[in-house]
Amino acid sequence: MNWAKPTLFLAVPRIWEKFEDKLKEIASTKPAILQSISGWAKGHGYEKVRLQQTGKYPGWMYSIADTLILKRIKQAIGLDQCLMFMYGAAPLKQTSIDYFASLDIPLMNLYGLSETTGSTTINYLLDFSLNHAG
Repeated sequence: MNWAKPTLFLAVPRIWEKFEDKLKEIASTKPAILQSISGWAKGHGYEKVRLQQTGKYPGWMYSIADTLILKRIKQAIGLDQCLMFMYGAAPLKQTSIDYFASLDIPLMNLYGLSETTGSTTINYLLDFSLNHAG
């Protein structure tokens, strides 16, 4: 991923779950102070994605959280250039959707088949929902 630096990334839920598991594993090895700062940043990341659903913008604290933590996480997994993060072919757990939202990675659900190269329909970036059923 770090070599490719995708601008659009589509994966089945299992791939996103593996990312989540690995990121949580790495985070658990960090000192408590870094885990605390990371939790603070993730709160602002989640709030930014929540506001994005309604076309609103986050406060200035998000910019600090993004600069200190969130961008670094995306760089570590090679998604720092990515503009759209998508999943499809199966349902994704709500907890995973929320986890990636906390990293400022709003996952959008695709509808489609392999015969249509993944997507038949997709939500517009400002027209998505953190709610799995939405």
